[in-house]
Amino acid sequence: VYTTAQEWLSNPNDQQPAAQAAAEKAMLTREGFRAGAVENLTGDGTPDGGLSILEQFRSLRAARDALAFYISQQKEPQVQSTDGTYASFKVSGIPGAVGYSLGGASGGINIAFTHGNYYYLVGREGGSPPDIAGLRAAARHLYQRVPG
Repeated sequence: VYTTAQEWLSNPNDQQPAAQAAAEKAMLTREGFRAGAVENLTGDGTPDGGLSILEQFRSLRAARDALAFYISQQKEPQVQSTDGTYASFKVSGIPGAVGYSLGGASGGINIAFTHGNYYYLVGREGGSPPDIAGLRAAARHLYQRVPG
């Protein structure tokens, strides 16, 4: 668990160019970042990697602004040139959730959403229809479990 924006941005899971890190630090400071946690996930013996991220902000609006910031970052050309082309997909059962892939079936998929003053992201490698269906189910399960 990281409790300052500087700690959060220096965690080993957050490898990004300096300009992106500076923009994220400014957003975290502006939106009242309180804490963040990241968990690397693997399951049932498969080599596919997964990730779960949680960030707490000062308010519901700040968490929503963080979601908008992160999605806009993923759509930027410099991110797409390294991570693959951004393509969205629908996520039902979670108000305001954004699902997207980077790099097609060989890349990664993510679902980001807010609940109360928290921002969540769950992601995994892959991008096939079964991968997306499994990630949707995991995100809905998480959404139902967390306080809001």
